[in-house]
Amino acid sequence: MAAARPDLILADALIHKDSAAGFARLAPTAVFPSRRADLDELNNQTLQIGRLVGREAAARQLLADQKTLIAKARAFTKKGAPTFVAGVVTPTSFTVHTQGSFAGSFLEAVGRRNAVPVRDGQTQFETSLEGLVALNPQTLVLFTAPDEKPVTDTWAKNPLWQKLSAVKRGRVYTFNRDDWTRGRGPTALKLMTAQAIESRFLQDAAPARGFQYQP
Repeated sequence: MAAARPDLILADALIHKDSAAGFARLAPTAVFPSRRADLDELNNQTLQIGRLVGREAAARQLLADQKTLIAKARAFTKKGAPTFVAGVVTPTSFTVHTQGSFAGSFLEAVGRRNAVPVRDGQTQFETSLEGLVALNPQTLVLFTAPDEKPVTDTWAKNPLWQKLSAVKRGRVYTFNRDDWTRGRGPTALKLMTAQAIESRFLQDAAPARGFQYQP
């Protein structure tokens, strides 16, 4: 980074909490809570970054385009569709993304209702199969990695899994977690919006091929 001689460094408050001070010795550093921010907070950060780099007008245009895109997506959303639970699934964990998370708040912005509020100040938290059963989602959204075997594949062999309303309804959707939980910005939102429609999640219809959960 020193060799790059940056004029400005953008850092994340969580990921770079131990290195931000070092960054500041190289160049002016702006630290944002991107990793744990919701959609509104990230949009505000986009505007702040636009100001920092002298492109506020471009940032405002990005946000205006995004607002239009989300409005169009809401036209696909079934009125009165049941609430959903969303989570990142790894080989060893299930992390719920609440109303205060980026992905969780985005799915609310396009018209679906997130069943899980922020818990004890945490916008994301881990839960067990039993915890998921307690939430009993009508719709379940899983963010997985194509090259990993998610823990839900093991859970699917448990009778408790079969009791989930989302499983009984056939409303379990899978999305690539790299696209949905790591991009977190206007560009990623274009893909996310398209996939929310293409998957038939907004319509509360059976998942389209490519988005079906297949343990």
